[in-house]
Amino acid sequence: MTTKIAVTTLKIAVTTLPSSYVKTPSMTFATTSNITKNSSFSKIQKIALLSLIYVKEATKVFVLDLYNSLFSWKIITKLPFFIFFYGFWTAFGAVDTIYYVALTIFVLKASKDLIASLSKKDNLKNIAQYFPISNKLDVLKSILKGACSGPFLFALDRYLTKFIVNSFQFFKFKVFDENKLIYIGGFVGKFSTFYAILIYPVIKEVLFRGYIESYFSKEQKNSSSATKNFLKTAIKTTLIFGIFHFSPTGGLLNVPIIVVNIALGLIYSCLNQQNNLWASASSSIVNAFFLTSNLKYLKFS
Repeated sequence: MTTKIAVTTLKIAVTTLPSSYVKTPSMTFATTSNITKNSSFSKIQKIALLSLIYVKEATKVFVLDLYNSLFSWKIITKLPFFIFFYGFWTAFGAVDTIYYVALTIFVLKASKDLIASLSKKDNLKNIAQYFPISNKLDVLKSILKGACSGPFLFALDRYLTKFIVNSFQFFKFKVFDENKLIYIGGFVGKFSTFYAILIYPVIKEVLFRGYIESYFSKEQKNSSSATKNFLKTAIKTTLIFGIFHFSPTGGLLNVPIIVVNIALGLIYSCLNQQNNLWASASSSIVNAFFLTSNLKYLKFS
């Protein structure tokens, strides 16, 4: 309501000003449609310009969302962002902080676009549909299946990471030692541990195995086509899932991190049955628990 009044007041103020006081911009900003239709741009230039426009729109969406939240109870939902911003700044430094803030802004805009696209396709599901509780026996079976696979995924994570790191070191490549990461205690450390084990895995599963897989998947009638569709969907989703875990200061450690998360993502997709995320979410939670407990010197552990 406050925003609408402010916009209306601004419009009245501008219309009542003499024409000499109203400045018309001397240049017009490129729009998405203009760029895609313009043949003078190369493919690389179009991708770069469209990316910049998307980043600008994402920043606008984020700032407006944050501004509107300041005057409502929704500000509570933004508290984790501010806590992590402080934690990243003190532990990781400026580069990682700027990167992860930018990633958060991008994911917020991409999620809204993804939800809008799924709504148009009539393929959007809510949280209750991703985590159905009508058949409690099936829910229990899915949770147990995911929980039992968690330790295996943790072992896969550790051994595959160690193997790739040792391979790099054999060829005299420098790899960042994750055991040298800074431990953060106090409220930030405890909150981040809770968030990393119980909340973050569920959010990732809903985003990747829920929305993104739903976006890539297509309805198939016969079983052979359904299998091919599942493999294509899982591969596309897990590639994005792997790249999502990139760190700008990780150096060569990014290689095992991305490879491991691609492998884990494929397994999570296999655990996901008809967009029922109980198994993949519980597996991700158990894996996060073991991983956080093992890396006791990890930042935010």
